[in-house]
Amino acid sequence: MTVFFPSAPSQFSGNIVIVKSDTVERLNVPASEVARVIATFGAGTRALLVDRQTKHDPDGPTAPIPSQKAEA
Repeated sequence: MTVFFPSAPSQFSGNIVIVKSDTVERLNVPASEVARVIATFGAGTRALLVDRQTKHDPDGPTAPIPSQKAEA
């Protein structure tokens, strides 16, 4: 899978990387929200992930994000 990693503060430049598709988690986040986070140098990233997590996990933002592996 080809993934574009945008640079901040402009989402119109960045890097293209080829990765295994099983290492990518697609987020159901509006493009406008992603653009806002990029334009603010990543500020607001946690809120996007917490919002996503809350929608998928009734226990709320205290539980680990499903794609994160618990450390022993």
